[in-house]
Amino acid sequence: MTNDSALFAFQQLDIYRVARELAIAVREADIRHTELRNQASRASISAFLTLSEGLPNDGPGMRRKYFTEANGSVCLCRAPAPAGPARP
Repeated sequence: MTNDSALFAFQQLDIYRVARELAIAVREADIRHTELRNQASRASISAFLTLSEGLPNDGPGMRRKYFTEANGSVCLCRAPAPAGPARP
């Protein structure tokens, strides 16, 4: 468990924690294709770091810029995942 008093304010936000969990989940995922695994890993880390950079900004324009970039990275993380269960 993390001591919340040692965290920056933005590190206590749900979006920060979810982005961190996404990066961990992608790292632990069983993506067997080497290039797709690498791309998903880089995208999840990018989403986490981009949010970390954008969350402390107070200006709505700057926050929007970082959130848009992070959103693109999150979408890229989904690409290597299967579209759903195989149909018989």
